[in-house]
Amino acid sequence: IYVVDAAVKDPTSDIKQKVSYRSVIINDDSLAWGGFSELPDNLLFQSDERQIKISYSADYPSLLLPTQYRYRINGGRWSGWDFDTFTEYNNQPYGKYEFEVQARDAFGNISETIRINFEIEVPIYLRWYMQVLYLLLFALLIYATVLWRMRRLRKEKLRLESIVQERTAEVVKQKDEIEEKSKSLENALTELL
Repeated sequence: IYVVDAAVKDPTSDIKQKVSYRSVIINDDSLAWGGFSELPDNLLFQSDERQIKISYSADYPSLLLPTQYRYRINGGRWSGWDFDTFTEYNNQPYGKYEFEVQARDAFGNISETIRINFEIEVPIYLRWYMQVLYLLLFALLIYATVLWRMRRLRKEKLRLESIVQERTAEVVKQKDEIEEKSKSLENALTELL
């Protein structure tokens, strides 16, 4: 038989819960931070470490109901209240992030927000200096293509000029032959008359 005395207050109702990060795991197998030391100001992950699992928990869980948690990233919308004590991000884009968590106990008391900052480095082939290099290589390729095309056009121009000169020489030769024949015909015609 249970006896409930409404006048007696639950001693855990006045305790302000505190949420703590427990671990940060990358790519399902590597521990980036394990909760045994002070959390760094900014966790830095390589460009291929884009699967991140962040675990957290409250220090005074309620005996009545499990503690609920909500989270958000980069000041976005809060997630719904949930009993899960971890959040996982898969294929997170490169950049800087601020991850925040709050806890709510069975009495509806909400803990302070805790934050963790992390950054996923941009791979070398996408950094600004590589993009400048790509642009320069592209410009060099365009320049080489234009030079190659100009060389081909010059060769084609010289070939056409030599053909025009040959044809012009033939026409001049034929004109001279025609003039000679017309003179000889004129001479023959004058002799006949």
